[in-house]
Amino acid sequence: MLQKPATRITSWSTEIIIITGGSHGIGAVLTDILANTKKVKKVVVLDKIPPTIQAENVCYFECDVSDSKAVEQVGSKIVNQVGNPTALINNAGIVSGKTMMDLTVSEIEQTIGVNLLGPFYTIKAFLPGFMDRNKGHIINIASVLGLSGTAQVSDYCASKFGVVGMTESLRQEIAHSNVYVTCVYPGLTTTGMFEGLSHKFPWLTPFMEPKRVAHAIVDALESGQSHDIKFPLYAHALPLLHILPIEISDLVKCFLGANDDMKEFKGSISASLYKSMTDVKLYPRPDRLQDPQ
Repeated sequence: MLQKPATRITSWSTEIIIITGGSHGIGAVLTDILANTKKVKKVVVLDKIPPTIQAENVCYFECDVSDSKAVEQVGSKIVNQVGNPTALINNAGIVSGKTMMDLTVSEIEQTIGVNLLGPFYTIKAFLPGFMDRNKGHIINIASVLGLSGTAQVSDYCASKFGVVGMTESLRQEIAHSNVYVTCVYPGLTTTGMFEGLSHKFPWLTPFMEPKRVAHAIVDALESGQSHDIKFPLYAHALPLLHILPIEISDLVKCFLGANDDMKEFKGSISASLYKSMTDVKLYPRPDRLQDPQ
């Protein structure tokens, strides 16, 4: 099917945009840009910790996106207390950084739950409203590791490959509507998610700044079209590895040092936050945080 006509955002003041994982990393930058630069009607942050962004048009709902019932309940609250959302950005993500042998079942379930099932649950919660109004934009944040797998991130790669497949399928299912579906494949970013990771050829596979990713997402929203956004440059070449004989593909990864990148991995800030919030069940609530209006 041909690309649907673009429906550009001409006025941000009516937009209600949901961001999962909007309290840190790329999500926090997105929250800041949309709230303070674009001045949307409301940025709705779903996270396990409150956002630090102080703005009247930012509201926060505590939510573990890996919990389907919690997502369903918070979805109803958002519609009733804030209004009908116009866009959904599935940004929440965690990584364990362990080999298959070292991964626990709990860690596998957490990674798949947050990174893959979370987007399923939020889309199930908000897609019916988008379809009823024949308007909306779903943006799923995948990864370059959803295009090609490397060592010590089997659970993370599985979750991101899943996001890619789900996004492509969903785009076809609702191609007849004016609901747009975008997939973003960023390279590894300087958010603390992959603390300690290093590249053999950093000039070839550079780390990305969260601001660059966030601006690309905002541009996709504003365009009013579906997109596949791959960056930096090497991300466009990764799918080509799948058409090569496996011996050559593995040799390329070996030469690039891809399977050694995680050897100095120190831990993920996002995973640590997720685990601490899940285990302790204590959530900081700053006085400055306003209840949703």
